[in-house]
Amino acid sequence: MKKILVLGGTRFFGRRIVELLLERGCDVSVLSRGRNPVPRGARHLQADRQDREALRAVVTDDYDAIIDNIAFGRSHIQDASEILFKQTGHYLFTSSASVYDIGARPPFFEEMAPVDPKTLTASKQMASAYALGKIEAEIELMSHRNAPWSIVRPPVVIGPNDHTLRFQYYVERVLDGGPILLVDGGRQRFHLADSEDLATGILQVLEARENAFGQAYNLCQRDCLTLRDLILEIARVLRRKPQLISVPQENLGTLSLEDLDPLGSVRFPYLSPPEKAIRELGFQPRPILEAVATTAAWCEKKNQEYPQNHVLRHGEIELANKWRNLHKSPQG
Repeated sequence: MKKILVLGGTRFFGRRIVELLLERGCDVSVLSRGRNPVPRGARHLQADRQDREALRAVVTDDYDAIIDNIAFGRSHIQDASEILFKQTGHYLFTSSASVYDIGARPPFFEEMAPVDPKTLTASKQMASAYALGKIEAEIELMSHRNAPWSIVRPPVVIGPNDHTLRFQYYVERVLDGGPILLVDGGRQRFHLADSEDLATGILQVLEARENAFGQAYNLCQRDCLTLRDLILEIARVLRRKPQLISVPQENLGTLSLEDLDPLGSVRFPYLSPPEKAIRELGFQPRPILEAVATTAAWCEKKNQEYPQNHVLRHGEIELANKWRNLHKSPQG
């Protein structure tokens, strides 16, 4: 039986990783602050990842592997090198496709990252502290050349039990029947990661052991899509006919891209093919529209609270109607 420690294993894909490990008979411990329950069958280690001494106090056992989903900067990797590396034979860092330079020409392959923050061609990765933190974390991790580490780089993740509610916003817009703005036509192509496939892919990295040491892998669906594709598939699942209104980005007025596009298809159009993982790990992600359909059906059934930015929906509807009337923009 393998002994695994998961940092950040109580929600979304982190929780699914733990569940899959338990199904495989692993002895699993989950380190978290204790705000959410760990999956039944897992051992809970309560500590704040930000507190180095608390981390040192609870991580005392040796583990076959440690999966770190909650490292967001250089200091977290420094803590890992001092505390976690000594306790494991394989350290897996869940990074992000945001380590790629969005100002460069896609697609983005594993050898293209992490980029030097000083040379980013996109302004500070659109001022994203998250992206810069992941970049600095990878740079620090790669400096430990003899440590048994691996990196996975998912783009935005979708799937059931998503606490971020990003996908939910699109579902609510389709359900309310009002017009939906598509910035620049919603035709920018991008990759997404399905939570189930991501969790499975992470376990495949662990199974690769030494062959995955010192390696990074894009983990996402093989096929990409556009925001238009995504909304039309959501509408199909929800049995609705959406009113899609194309508007140039420069005409958004007081509305922001973040308000209209929580998944970042315009701001962060990551095209990060998972071909390396498919070739070397046997990674087999489902088609992206299947993942979208599964997520949409879960959102409809779950009937979650509106995402915070839904309060700005009236502004989107107003601009859509104004743009359609003034410019006679065709729907769809």
